[in-house]
Amino acid sequence: GTYAAAEATSCTQCPAGTFSTVAGGSDASCLTCNAGQYSSEGSTFCTDCAAGTFLDGVGTAEANCTACSPGYYSDAGASECTACPATTRWNESTLACDTCGPGFYAPAASVECFGCPAGKFSAVAGASEASCLDCEAGQ
Repeated sequence: GTYAAAEATSCTQCPAGTFSTVAGGSDASCLTCNAGQYSSEGSTFCTDCAAGTFLDGVGTAEANCTACSPGYYSDAGASECTACPATTRWNESTLACDTCGPGFYAPAASVECFGCPAGKFSAVAGASEASCLDCEAGQ
């Protein structure tokens, strides 16, 4: 996490947002963290933003990581969040997208599963209400 210029009398810490694992290197040994990561001054490694958060650039502290919006998710170290796919809903307690069951539908980025209306059914989860089929007469 440090370097020294030629004829230096002391070492200098690599700036926040960078890291170095090289002992006795120059300022060129300070490497920039990847998007989705952060580091403090003098770091020897970068830290990934936690799952459920993102950072579209390089940060200098965990506080730079932003929570994904409801209906979106991310893995650790993400530079953006991804919408929960159709037929799933965002589960805030698990920070994951859960599959809707038969008789329900959910568009992409949904925070809930919607039930098919009365008189309609669906044998599998659908992406929209159009996936709910009419029941036959007498059913």
